Amino acid sequence: MSEKQQLAYLVTGYVERVLAGNRIEDDLFEAKADWPPDDGKFARRLGGQANKASGAKIVVVFGLDEDNFRFSDLDGSIDPATWWNQIESRFDGPTPDPIAEAKLPFDSGEVYAFLFDTSLRPYVVKNPKGGAFQRDVPWRKGTRVESATYADLIRLYREIAGPPDVYPYMAEVGVSWDKDSDNFRVVAKAQIVFHPGTDQHALLLVRDVHGLITLHQKLETESEIFTVEVHGPDGVHFEEAPGSVPTTRSSIYREGGAELHVTAPGLALVELRRASDPIPAHHGPEDILPSTERVSVDVRFRFSSYDRASRVNFPSLVPDRLDADRAHFIGYG
Repeated sequence: MSEKQQLAYLVTGYVERVLAGNRIEDDLFEAKADWPPDDGKFARRLGGQANKASGAKIVVVFGLDEDNFRFSDLDGSIDPATWWNQIESRFDGPTPDPIAEAKLPFDSGEVYAFLFDTSLRPYVVKNPKGGAFQRDVPWRKGTRVESATYADLIRLYREIAGPPDVYPYMAEVGVSWDKDSDNFRVVAKAQIVFHPGTDQHALLLVRDVHGLITLHQKLETESEIFTVEVHGPDGVHFEEAPGSVPTTRSSIYREGGAELHVTAPGLALVELRRASDPIPAHHGPEDILPSTERVSVDVRFRFSSYDRASRVNFPSLVPDRLDADRAHFIGYG
C-alpha cells in the first residue's frame, strides 16, 4: 500500500465515524473545518501532536467539521502548497514531513488531507509574538497543547535513543533426563553483549525475559524438534558473566539475580532454567538426545520504559557431550 493509499484508507475511516456522530479521540488524528490562519497557533498544535506521536504517522484533515459531524466548505482560494510553506516557516529546525496529501471526494462533500511523518522529532516552534521566550517544544495533552515538561522530554529522548543494542556472544545448554518425572531438565546460559546509548541507564527485569530452547533431532525418517519454553521470573536468573564484576561500579550489574542494570557496554549472562513437559509417549530419552544434531536458543526481552522488544538468537549450538540421558551443547552467536 502506497502512502497516498494509506492516507485515503485512514481518512475514509475517520470521516465515516465523524459523519456517524462520533468525535475522534485519537492523538494521531486532527480535523479542521477550514484552513487555519497563519498566526502560529496551528504550527504549535501540529508540532505538539507530532511530538506526542512517538514516531507514528499522523493524519490532518481539512473540510471536516468534527463539532457538527458534517463536511464544511473549504476556502477554494487557498493553495495547499502555499499554505504549508507558511506553516513550515513557523518551525525552528525540521518540521513534520508531509509525505502524502490528497483531495478526497465523498458522497456529500470532500476534504483535503495530509499524512505526516514524525520521525524527526522533537519539533520546535517559534513564538510568533517574540519576546524573551522565542521558542517552544509543544506537547499535545488530550485536546490541549502545552509546553513539554521535563518528563515529556525524557520520554521523547528514550523513544529516540531506543533500548540498548544487543548481540549474541556465546551460549551453552545442559540437558539431563530425570527418570522419576520423565522429563528433561534444561539449563541454558546465554552470554549477551549489551550496548546502550550515550548516558543511558537501562533496566531489565527477569519477569520481562522469555526464552525458547529447541532441540533439533535428525531421525532416520524425518526431522523433529523438542522445545522447552522458559518464562520469567521463575525460570530466569541473571548471573555474573566470566570476567565481569557485578557491582554497582561496573557497566553491567545485577540486583539479587532479578534485575540487570546496563549503564555502559558490557557482557552479561542470562540463565534460563526449566524442566520440560513430559516426554511424548512415542519417544524415550534414548531417541531424543542421541539424535539431536544441534540446539538453538532464542531470548526475547523488553527493557523497562521501552516499548520495543529486543531479541538475541543462538541458532546452532553443537554437542560436545552427547549421551542417552545427558548432553551438553555450546556455540556462538
